[in-house]
Amino acid sequence: MRNVSIELTVLKGRATLVERPILLMEHPHEPLDTINAWQQWAKNNRIVAEIDEPLATKDSRENLHDTSKATDAIPNWRNYYKELAQEAEALISTVEKTAEQKATEYFADTIAEFLSELGGEKLYECFMNAANQSFAFAQKEYDNNKDLIDCLQKKKK
Repeated sequence: MRNVSIELTVLKGRATLVERPILLMEHPHEPLDTINAWQQWAKNNRIVAEIDEPLATKDSRENLHDTSKATDAIPNWRNYYKELAQEAEALISTVEKTAEQKATEYFADTIAEFLSELGGEKLYECFMNAANQSFAFAQKEYDNNKDLIDCLQKKKK
């Protein structure tokens, strides 16, 4: 059974009516009865044997290792994982295509913005300078990381 109360609430400076669900159980002791029934069932249907029944314990341990009646959780698991791999490849392909498209648009914007002011040769020189700066930065980062690894390896020995 679902009861609903309507209350006036102020959201972003405006008064609005908000529906607020109130969930009521017909009998407040109902959840406890369910829990007690489950506990009683679990006590009556134990899978693990009692201490005073040693053979049942041995049988239950042996049944844990019995795989004659085992079933696959995923019946057609080869196709399932094959489809997962294909979906991952498609996602990677989509990400690469998006990155290529973005890079092309950025280069096109740069060319459109500066070609008329600098000309082709100057624009090419600017592009080479940017590539060299990027390389120098990456080389510096590599050297710093290499120094750290060398230092850590000396301390390790």
